[in-house]
Amino acid sequence: MTPCQRAFSAVRRYPLDPEDLDRPAQQKTAGASPSRGGSGFTNVVAGAILWLMDLRRERRDLSHFLESVLLVLLGVALVATAAVTDTYLHRGVESGVEQPYVVQPSGRELATNVDLRLFSETDAVGVAATLAESGFGFARQEFSWAEIEPRKGEYDWSTYDVIVNSMASEGISIIAVVVDAPGWAVGGDLVQSENQPPTSTADLETFMRELTSRYGDDMPFVQFWDRPNLASQWGGRPATGPEFETFLAAAFYGAREGNPEIRVITPELAPLSDVPEGPTDLEFLDSLYDAGSKDYFDIVGIRLNGGTASPDDRLVAENRTNFSRAVLFRELMVDQGDGETPVWATTYGWAAGGDVSREEQAEYVVRGLQRAWSEWPWMGLMVQWQFATQPGDPEASYAIAPDGSSTPLFRRLSDPEIVRRSDLANTGFAPMDADAIAYEGN
Repeated sequence: MTPCQRAFSAVRRYPLDPEDLDRPAQQKTAGASPSRGGSGFTNVVAGAILWLMDLRRERRDLSHFLESVLLVLLGVALVATAAVTDTYLHRGVESGVEQPYVVQPSGRELATNVDLRLFSETDAVGVAATLAESGFGFARQEFSWAEIEPRKGEYDWSTYDVIVNSMASEGISIIAVVVDAPGWAVGGDLVQSENQPPTSTADLETFMRELTSRYGDDMPFVQFWDRPNLASQWGGRPATGPEFETFLAAAFYGAREGNPEIRVITPELAPLSDVPEGPTDLEFLDSLYDAGSKDYFDIVGIRLNGGTASPDDRLVAENRTNFSRAVLFRELMVDQGDGETPVWATTYGWAAGGDVSREEQAEYVVRGLQRAWSEWPWMGLMVQWQFATQPGDPEASYAIAPDGSSTPLFRRLSDPEIVRRSDLANTGFAPMDADAIAYEGN
């Protein structure tokens, strides 16, 4: 059986209309017994038919009128059902010819989150080689501002030089995530939290310029901060769109000063804040647009957790954790007049364990990639949740190779057929230097 045939047979295991996972089990059981309700409905229909036959014999004109009314109602019901079905099947689906065009700044090669700071220099080189051999073209890596600039104006690039050089030597491009403002750059009146924002946008702009000028083309994408809508990540209280806009502008201008070709990604957001008053990811992004931030980013980054439903689940709702939730971000952007900006899933995947086995995780991730490649020209890179983790890491269930061991997900993604498919020209527009485009002759 060929890889294509295996993929096709696997697709058929997951129905297009999955069971509604949000309904309680007792409701599912109650609705699963058709005998009592079915016989009642049959009696009603039979009675209506007998009544219509008697009426047809007694009053032909009136019966013809009622038949016409019933046919009209049946037609309306069919049209309504078709409309609902069409919305369910095609919401978010685009051909790529819709204007304004979404032009991706890269191809859709395989990508993953990885933290090479966990490895020795020798092991980091080995991880980079493994990623390259397995078909990965991009790696998303955190860059700690506090580690690099422990004292104002004094930079220590040693750890990150190893990371960037290891990846660059294997042809892997870096997506840098800037986190951790150093102690000297934050205010002293903030509540203790995991991460605190800088007080001076000028200091942030300077650091971003130094970062992007040092690594140039080896770091074509940069993302400022991680989940600022969490109180734990923004000095004890969640950021708001207008507040974050000033920092995003400083990060954007600093990054462009250091490398005019770099592309800036909005921060990844948590679906729900960790405090009651905090905004959801969609609310934060909406407020960021309302604050006038559209000119300060090139790509919208989202956190895409597939939950426990397969990627064929096409129900779209703000309170539903599934693959189709990405459609809500696209619709929000179009409503904000920003239909040309790409969306990237900078953290993407399913957690293995419990309701989703490792084998199902692998199948879901690949099926999600294939659906996005075919239906979502607005979706660019989909960065696997995590490549490798340490023992006890809560993200191990999302990892491709936890503790350095191979998993079904790693084997599926590194399959030559999947790698070949990721390099092809997919729905929508790709830049002329993407792997999907080749040149020969004149």
